[in-house]
Amino acid sequence: MTCISVIVPTKDRPRTLASLLSSILEQDRTPDETIVVDDSVSGETKQLVENLREKFRARQSSIIYVTGRKEGLPAARNLGINLSRGQILIFLDDDIIMARNVISILSTFLMNNIQAKGASPRVKNIASSSTPHRSLVNAFRKAFGLDYLVPNKLGATQVGTSIFPSIVTTRITAARLFGCCFAFRRDVFKSRGFDTKMKGYAYGEDFEFSYWVNLTYPMSLFVLPEAVVWHKEAPEVGIDAKRQTESYLFYKTYIFFKHFYMGRLRYLILFLYSLAGQLILLSFEGLVKQPRQPQKLFFAFQAFTKLLWRFPNVIKGEIP
Repeated sequence: MTCISVIVPTKDRPRTLASLLSSILEQDRTPDETIVVDDSVSGETKQLVENLREKFRARQSSIIYVTGRKEGLPAARNLGINLSRGQILIFLDDDIIMARNVISILSTFLMNNIQAKGASPRVKNIASSSTPHRSLVNAFRKAFGLDYLVPNKLGATQVGTSIFPSIVTTRITAARLFGCCFAFRRDVFKSRGFDTKMKGYAYGEDFEFSYWVNLTYPMSLFVLPEAVVWHKEAPEVGIDAKRQTESYLFYKTYIFFKHFYMGRLRYLILFLYSLAGQLILLSFEGLVKQPRQPQKLFFAFQAFTKLLWRFPNVIKGEIP
């Protein structure tokens, strides 16, 4: 039988992690091993894993606890890869809940389809809801080359932003995968792992890696609608609004120059145009959607100024 490893990086979120681990135990095909890579400050996560060890053993599975190096999400994922023994590696965020068939569907699909290198389930964001003027905002985002929504597509734009599916009703051949839950064949990691230049929460690290897989193995990534996960979008511990804005802009810029620019002036102009659109959108959110939090608008302008000041370093992955 195919050996399956689940890798779960976590940091200071024992309650959401507990829900995920319960979800793993309820799978119709439990993984052979679940590796929890913990960057937490407290010892709650370690105790949680110890308390669940017998339950995993009863399902002919094992749970492994390892202390992370506190070097960011990509480093935690890589540590899990190095410790794993599975032919199929499934990476899970600690704030998702899975339908009972997710692990079996992802692993069976990858083993039965030789051209497939990676797969994600359909993702439902629990915190998301229909908002006024959603279609207008989506049109604005598309016009400025920002992340936007279309039915049954998971892709990438010319400037390194994402095209997300507004609905998934059929199997999608994708240009990237959902980082909250994605699975890969082990051989994908022979030449490289996740990019450790991306530190902390490392916004876009999932995009960067899965897009590289798509470039290396074209037409090898898929979204499977018959498998579903719910993403709770738990708040990041220890990451304030200022740092969130900076991380998004810096890593977006780094990914563009790493995978998309390739010396093409037209793409650079489009990228700068998208940055202008991002500033307009952040300004709108600061002035209209969150008028009681004017500091967020200040953070946006501060982040753009910092990006311009450190531009040569950022494009090389030297992120402050």
